[in-house]
Amino acid sequence: MLTYHQHRDVRPPQYATLRLGPLYSDLGVSQSVGYRYIRMSGSGVDFLTGNSRGRFLKDGSDFPLITSLNLNNYLLISRRLDLEANITVSYEHYPLKTQEDNLTVDLTDEGVYGTFSSEFQPSRDTRLLLYDDILYRTDYIDTRGSSDEYGGQEYEHFENVVGFDWDWQPSPFDNVSASASRTDVIPFDDEFESQEGVTYAETISYQRQLTRFATAGLLGAFTQSLYEEDTRADIYMYSYSAFVGAQLTRRLTGNASLGYQLSTYEGGVSDQSGRGSLYAALGLGHQISETRSQRVTYTRAQSEAFLGGIDIRDAVSYGFSWSGGLFPGELSSTFSSFDPQDGGRSGYDDWSISLALRHQLTRLLALSFSSQYSVRMNDPVDTDDAIDPDTPDLYNDYETLTIRLGSSMRLTKKTSFSAYAEHADRMSDNDDLAYTRDVIAATLTWSHKF
Repeated sequence: MLTYHQHRDVRPPQYATLRLGPLYSDLGVSQSVGYRYIRMSGSGVDFLTGNSRGRFLKDGSDFPLITSLNLNNYLLISRRLDLEANITVSYEHYPLKTQEDNLTVDLTDEGVYGTFSSEFQPSRDTRLLLYDDILYRTDYIDTRGSSDEYGGQEYEHFENVVGFDWDWQPSPFDNVSASASRTDVIPFDDEFESQEGVTYAETISYQRQLTRFATAGLLGAFTQSLYEEDTRADIYMYSYSAFVGAQLTRRLTGNASLGYQLSTYEGGVSDQSGRGSLYAALGLGHQISETRSQRVTYTRAQSEAFLGGIDIRDAVSYGFSWSGGLFPGELSSTFSSFDPQDGGRSGYDDWSISLALRHQLTRLLALSFSSQYSVRMNDPVDTDDAIDPDTPDLYNDYETLTIRLGSSMRLTKKTSFSAYAEHADRMSDNDDLAYTRDVIAATLTWSHKF
């Protein structure tokens, strides 16, 4: 599909339940009360609690209270112009302090998230989207910046992204696109002050609909990351590629990209120079039957490292999903290898495999099971290099196994009940990284839409 057709239509949204003239709104509130018990054990517990790592602060019982407000507003300004504002705000309170109180998004990601966007059709064959995405939240990340709620550091930050997406369709088979954005990041912890900065991103592309079942084109993408900290180098990245996507057979789809990426540095104190490398991506999707499908992907690309500098990342993933039978679910696996292009960091590999199953026991009661096994494999470092004892995840291999059983039940039209039990086991030769965690929780939720 050409990106011109991926813009939203300027018309009232289906979600609207309230209307006041040209303003369409949807307002929802929910309140949850629950019980949760946490138990942690192992040699790594003292390191976790002493360094404020992981989502939980201590063992014991707690009674989470979660209040959530979701507001969607859509203003139809004219036949060719609209304005949409969506804001979700939730607050989690833990009276017994087993976890810090948090603002949350959709009960999963911490924060306040607001999206303001305006779709505009300047002419019959052009579309323009203006947007401002506001984000304030707390993540739990490892030293390399990957999500890790089992041993990651608390990363509280504000992020604002403002930009536009423009598409022009000179003919039914051609599409010219351009986009630009500015991202501001402000961390609230001194240890993450190196993340403060501004990133500008621009893209320009041309697409051609070759047949009903194939599209090809050219893409240029550019980013400029500018940091406040003098010791961290600013990074400029340039990417040029050709791409194609096609419906190969009735059940098989494919996409491929091939190009070249170049990165340059400016400022900073480390010895860094520009890097050029091949960019490649390949994906195949197979609809095996009405209820089963699978997909495999491969990518090789440069990416900016959380700690500064550039990594070349090779990643291959496989996913299989099925919707029929007693236990519909998904099985997926991903392997990623990160090769730093500067001398100040070591490389590493990540591998994970996960399984998720569901079972509708009755019309109102559903059961779920999920499990994930992941491995972090760090490259060896020179023993002469200084090893920071506060960041053992940079130098030691570790594995994480999680198993979760859950259930959910609709009690009335506005109330539901859910419960789960989770076991997490982190294994490593380094005692600071080895521990187990067990959680049992039950939640009653009331929700209402106006």
